[in-house]
Formats: sequence, structure tokens, C-alpha cells
Amino acid sequence: MIGIGGQMPEGTDGQQIFASIRRLVQYVRISGRALERESGLTAAQFVALEELARAPGLSLAQLAERCCTDESSTCVVISRLVGRGLVNRQRDSHDARRLVLTPTAEGRALVKAMEKEGSPDHITDILDRVGESERASFADTLERIVNELTARQKIPSAHTARKRSVGRLRRKFHAASKGRVKSEG
Repeated sequence: MIGIGGQMPEGTDGQQIFASIRRLVQYVRISGRALERESGLTAAQFVALEELARAPGLSLAQLAERCCTDESSTCVVISRLVGRGLVNRQRDSHDARRLVLTPTAEGRALVKAMEKEGSPDHITDILDRVGESERASFADTLERIVNELTARQKIPSAHTARKRSVGRLRRKFHAASKGRVKSEG
């Protein structure tokens, strides 16, 4: 396994894994900056827009869950995408209390254009080529590491944080949407 700077890390498997994680974080940071230069979107904005293109009509809570983040962060991201004309917030036709999020034609076109240039999510592309059992084992191990680290630091999971603040965030999101609900025309 090659370490940071192209060198083979010395030491235990754990040290090699940690060096690989640092390289992965570095890759994500650099590719996020490249995405922002190319599209004008942050990585979080692109992920949200991409999820909405895949599944239009999600609520803020559903989108936050799909993006593996909290509603507060997702609310900020969506507000910026609405401001740029890439996403619409609309009242649900079946439940007027509920707001749904949909990409505009411009938002869908931007996602399509970025995907034509090559998937911004090369990690998923690579993992799709790994055997199913190896991928499942890797997912389980990585999840265990993340769970132990977050428990040790008393960092709440996105699910726990969402449950604690869902009422406050929904009120804030709905207040921001009043009078400014856009529909695609």
C-alpha cells in the first residue's frame, strides 16, 4: 500500500490504514475544490442537487438523511440552491403542510453535464468494481470504526442529532419558505 507522498508506510496494518484514510480525506478535499471551480457548487450542494435529480419531491428531512447530514446543514444548502435557481421548494399537492424539493430544469441540466464529464463520485465507481463480499466486509469494518470513534467522542449520529432538533429546524425551514416558495415554470 502506498502512503502519503508515494511512500510505503512503515508499521502496523492500523498505521497503513490510517495513512490511507488521510490520503482519502485529502482526495475528497481536493476533488471538492475542483468540483466547486468547475460547477460553482460546493460538494455538499452538488450531492444534494444530485440526490434531488435522482428522487425529486423529497422533504428536507428525507434529503438530509440521503446526504448523511443534519437538517440544519441541509437547510442552508437548499436555501443557496433555491437562490441560484437550481432547486424549487413547493407545497406537497397532497399535504399543504409539507414542502417538497425538486430540481429545476437548470439544476437537472447541471447534474447531467457534470456526470457527462465523469462521475464526481469516483469512490463509488471504484467500490462498484469491488466484489460484493469484499465491499460488504469493508463497509462493516468502516462503520464499526466510525461508530467507535463517534461514541468515544460523544458525537451524536446524524439520526440522533436530527431527532433532537427536528421541530426547531422544520419551523425555521418553513418560515424561510413562506412567501418565497418557487415553482418551476
